[in-house]
Amino acid sequence: MFGLKRREALSADVRFAKGRDIEQMLAIERQSFERPWTRLDFLVTMRLGGVQAVAAELCDEVAAYAIVKRQGRHTNILNLAVAPLLRRRGLGRTIVEKLQASVGRLGPLRALVGERNLPGQLFFKALGFRAVGISRGEFNDGQDAYGFVWGGNADG
Repeated sequence: MFGLKRREALSADVRFAKGRDIEQMLAIERQSFERPWTRLDFLVTMRLGGVQAVAAELCDEVAAYAIVKRQGRHTNILNLAVAPLLRRRGLGRTIVEKLQASVGRLGPLRALVGERNLPGQLFFKALGFRAVGISRGEFNDGQDAYGFVWGGNADG
């Protein structure tokens, strides 16, 4: 798919996602989560006010993406995924660092991470996010979520 052979850090272009990216984003989503978002979930969410999608592009293909929603004085990271073959090469970090660089415009960043998603929890912690609370039964399967915040008031 991307023609890469060994684990090396990758440099991708991060840009706003376009309608033509949805198929590649859906493929990454399905490979990444037990209960992936559906096409309808993507379309409905991306039409909401304050929502933006960004994509990390590598070799003219979407390698990672994030969907964020501005809510009041902060921005929620609603969804973030990296193609499985490209994980641990800095693509997710690149996307989040671009968001962090925009914190003046976006406000503090927040993310909810499932209690069973230890890699996700460690990822946000490594990027300077702080765990600030637990949301009971946050996900459709009843799973609790840990709330993480970066920038501004950690109690966000």
